[in-house]
Formats: sequence, C-alpha cells, structure tokens
Amino acid sequence: AQASVEAANGDNGVPWIGGLAGGSAQPVLEFTGDIVKAGYNLNLNRPVTASTAAPPLPGSRLPEVWTTPAEAQRWVVDVVGENIVTTCDTCRKDSIPGTGLLPKLHQESGTVTLELQRLVSGANPPTLANLEQVAAPGVAVTRQLIEAIREMPVAEQSLVMGRLVSEISTARTVEKALLARRLLLTGRQVPEVYATEVAREHADASIAELDREIESLLFETRVRREIVSETAGVLLERAQARRRASLLVPEGSSVDPRPLVRGRVP
Repeated sequence: AQASVEAANGDNGVPWIGGLAGGSAQPVLEFTGDIVKAGYNLNLNRPVTASTAAPPLPGSRLPEVWTTPAEAQRWVVDVVGENIVTTCDTCRKDSIPGTGLLPKLHQESGTVTLELQRLVSGANPPTLANLEQVAAPGVAVTRQLIEAIREMPVAEQSLVMGRLVSEISTARTVEKALLARRLLLTGRQVPEVYATEVAREHADASIAELDREIESLLFETRVRREIVSETAGVLLERAQARRRASLLVPEGSSVDPRPLVRGRVP
C-alpha cells in the first residue's frame, strides 16, 4: 500500500480529507484514523473535518459512546491498528498493530464490575443516572434487580453479578465494534478516500478485521458462559428451591400446655 502511494506523487502528496497530505511539510495520511473521523462526522451530518465534541442527537448512540471524532479514532486504532503513509522519501512512515477486542472487553468488565459493586453495596444509590452507568444495549439494570441481588446470600451475589457483568461488558464491546464498522463504511465513501485505491483497500481490510474480531469475541463469550453457567445455574436453582421449600412449610399448630377441660383449666 505504501509503495503504491509513494510512487504516485512524491513530495507533492495526494488529495486527502481536508486537503493535500503525505508530501513534504504536509500532514501524514493516517488511513484508519482519518477514515474513522470522517465517518464519524458524516454520520452526524457535520463537516467532514470537524473535531469538536458532538452534541447529543436523538436516536443516535454515536455521540453518547464517543463524544468526539478523536475518541472514536483512538478506539478503532487500538482494535484494528493504523497505517501511517507518506509519499516523500524522507517523511515518516509507520504502522501500529491492533490489539483486537479482547482488551476492550476486559476494560469494560472492570468498569462495570466496579459500578455494579457500588450499587449493590449501597455506596451509590440506584438512581436512574447511576443505573445507566451499568446498562448496555439489550441489558437493562433496574432498581428492582439491584434490590433482588442485595437480598441474595453473598455466594449467590457473586455468581449473579459475574454473569451480569459478562453480559453487559460483551454487549457494550460489540456495540462499539458495530459502530466502528459503520464509521469505516461511511468514511470509505468520502470522495478522497474512494479515489485512493490503497485507502479503500485499507478500509475494507479493517472492516473484515472487525468482523473477525466480533465473531471471535462472541465465540469466546459463548464458550466461557457455557463452561461457567452450568455450575452457577445448578447452584442458583438449588438455593432458590431451598428458599421456596422453606416458604411452603406450614407452621405447626401450637399446643396449649393447659387446655380447657369441661370448660375450665384443670
């Protein structure tokens, strides 16, 4: 990819998002980051080179997940990597490998675990704002759920909270990966990107990498859940069965030690 671009324009650079780039005394081409930032702005109907924080947009999760194009750029570059390309011989050239989705999942798990522990312990009250801190697409955490966890024995609390953290962190990570995919698809359509074959190919490769990462993450999550949930499920079911049984045991009738005999106490 780099060789193709370098052979094209040398010190003059190439037309890129926001102007010429890659040549002498010009900005470098950061394929992943530039495409993602352009896609972010286009999805929110902003100028393609905007860099300020995006205001909330009804019906869109994008500005809630990443408030600025730079935040989205950092997240996607962490996952799929970056190619820094220039067209002049003496200019900087570099590549940054991505680390995939697993570190992002672990990061989400740590954040959710801490917030959930604070809610269950009572350190944080279960207000709507605090509950939203542990919510995720398709996983609602309500006041009633927090109260139900509080009433459980400590051992059961740990099992249930572990399951909940796994579901929330996975949902959050996959949501961000799908948003990142959308940004790459949108940014790929920017005229300057579409006109540069190597940039188009880079976007396609990044999208394919994200698809593989999502599949791998979901597979690992399913396997882990199947291994852990069988034991956890049996333990929870037995504990719930014991509690139900204790509620169904009728109280024995009390026996009066001095019953009435012929209308009087003997």
